[in-house]
Amino acid sequence: TSDRVSRAVMRNNLFVGTTASYAMEFSAPMEECDFDYDGFAGGPFGNFAKWNGAFYATHGESGAKAGLELNAVIMKSEGLFASGIMPPEDPKMQFGVAANDLRLAASAKAVDAGESLSNFNDGLAGAAADLGAYELGEPLPRYGPRD
Repeated sequence: TSDRVSRAVMRNNLFVGTTASYAMEFSAPMEECDFDYDGFAGGPFGNFAKWNGAFYATHGESGAKAGLELNAVIMKSEGLFASGIMPPEDPKMQFGVAANDLRLAASAKAVDAGESLSNFNDGLAGAAADLGAYELGEPLPRYGPRD
């Protein structure tokens, strides 16, 4: 959208991708937004971010000049997930449901790299929240009908 985005907060996400111009790109005007404690893997990326019409070559530059993702973690895709899954070479490729095990590897930089969020990720196993969809050591959730 090209519509203004106001007061959005983003935390503890894990963005894993293929090569692109940016690790993160927002074309809409961003106003009073707070994006931090997220993880970025994949690349190589031409620049770290495009934000409010400005380009930031590195994560450090985006933090210093825009206050964007000050506590972000930059990592490699290799070894990130315990299942060994990697981003596809073809961006149009889709994995089957059984292949989408995105639980973190114990050695991943995304472990304990997030921010604790009251009433959202209480009962953490480690020193801090993990990035991504699943806390390390937790089983995959079960969706759909129950026996």
